Amino acid sequence: MTHNVLHRGYGITIDLSASDLGHPDRPGLLQEIHRNYKPDLLYCLGAHEYGTVCPGFMTIVEKNGRYHARHVTKGEVPETTGESELHKALKNHTAETASRDGFGVTVEDRAVHGRRRTDVTIAGANGKKIGYEIQISPIASGSVDTRTRTAVADGLTPLWLVTNENSLAIDRAPWARLNVQRWQDVGSRDALRVRGGVKALQMVRCDWTTQRECHKTGTRCNGWHAAWNRRRHTTTTWCA
Repeated sequence: MTHNVLHRGYGITIDLSASDLGHPDRPGLLQEIHRNYKPDLLYCLGAHEYGTVCPGFMTIVEKNGRYHARHVTKGEVPETTGESELHKALKNHTAETASRDGFGVTVEDRAVHGRRRTDVTIAGANGKKIGYEIQISPIASGSVDTRTRTAVADGLTPLWLVTNENSLAIDRAPWARLNVQRWQDVGSRDALRVRGGVKALQMVRCDWTTQRECHKTGTRCNGWHAAWNRRRHTTTTWCA
């Protein structure tokens, strides 16, 4: 358990040992968190600062009259529910657009080993395949990592489609954020605008010109690390 946790909605650190949570300008913040709680609202502060993998969601619990934040182990809180209408609309749009353009499409692509079920798999030239993961509901970062590794091991290039700018899939795996919130916004033939996503992977010198500490040493190792060169808030239209 810990007293400090990151509120991903506001991008602030919460100090549960303080009566005002460290934010006197936000009265009633604790009640607001309980009232509008979502599994990916609170995030491990250490994992956020050092870029490591958080073992799961976090929640606030009361013990002996004091509040603490603790990790919710994977499986304790369901990460997904039945498909929403928006999820179904995006899945159908992706499949229909790719099929219309002549690509091979498999919906609900289930691997033989049983550890992967991809929303839409699209086969392109030279046998290359993209596995679309449409993630509308909250998900733990550890699940993003596991599902991404599984897809890659199966020969897929994973692409996570998200609609929430705070999705834990962002910057953990190849992703694209679509600016849609209702299934009615997804037209059968209308292109969808991408508001952010990974553009390219590049090698970056790990020295004091970089803004982030080395994920191996915690300082600067003067070596080279892979980093995403990303674009956010673009106006590029998207289609499968």
